[in-house]
Amino acid sequence: MVPNKNELLNLSPNVLRMDIYRPDTNTNRFVLAVHDIPVEDRGILCSVEMLEPGVYRIVSKAHEASPPSAPASFIDVLKEWGCMWLWKDLSITGGLDWLAEAIADGTLLTVTDGSYIRELHPHLCSAAFILECTKGRGQIIGYFSEATLAATRIVASSLA
Repeated sequence: MVPNKNELLNLSPNVLRMDIYRPDTNTNRFVLAVHDIPVEDRGILCSVEMLEPGVYRIVSKAHEASPPSAPASFIDVLKEWGCMWLWKDLSITGGLDWLAEAIADGTLLTVTDGSYIRELHPHLCSAAFILECTKGRGQIIGYFSEATLAATRIVASSLA
């Protein structure tokens, strides 16, 4: 729907063409005015109901959702993922500004390991990880454990 022009646009699935419907003499009724024209990105999304072949009425309208804003920091990315308990014991050296740069230039080295020692702790698995820049710009170390009756070497490995 294009509010300023009082037009209803119909975009056909899998076809890069659209039809334009303009108001009929009755309120909230649109009839075909222009058929099969190139697609233009304009207007707001709406649901329609066919009253009769070629005649539609608007049932509901919705503005397109704004794209989510990019995270401002590495910690914001972790917050978006949830499960903040995974990240509560991070040891960070060199701040976090180096991380994106190390990923981009291929100097980020990552290591993970999971641990399960049945004889000492039959219901506990743990995992640790290290992210380090091979140019010495920074390092992140994290670890966590999980108590579960299903603890095994496989579960410990999957945590890492």
